[in-house]
Amino acid sequence: MRALRICCGVGLVVCLLSITGCDKSIPAYPVEGTVVFEDGTPIKFGTIELLSDEHKINARGTINREGKFRLTTYHPNDGAVAGKHRCVIAQHVVEMYGIKVNHDHGDLVASKYADYSTTDLVVVIEAKPNEIKLVVDKR
Repeated sequence: MRALRICCGVGLVVCLLSITGCDKSIPAYPVEGTVVFEDGTPIKFGTIELLSDEHKINARGTINREGKFRLTTYHPNDGAVAGKHRCVIAQHVVEMYGIKVNHDHGDLVASKYADYSTTDLVVVIEAKPNEIKLVVDKR
């Protein structure tokens, strides 16, 4: 009889979890934007990453040749969680044997944007679709 109660209890928990779902993720809101230099020219490549101050959840995206990006947190292009975020931009330039390979990647961003402890880029994501524009310094 006790085994039957335990089995029924476990079955009830499994049933409730399947009905209500066990995903307690914080919702993400669509974010798209552009990254440009102070003279208005777009960043031509790189990745952008936001870190939520409150939830410590990252959102990231790839910067295209027009400086545009869309952010992803849980699923492709779903956006970022609401709240204040610090922002970093990473760009990797290939060198072979100490010689820089000539690519048409445009100017590079200042190195301060590559680290959360030195970046001065801060954005606030609202609980709605967001469009942001970031202006950065050249290296």
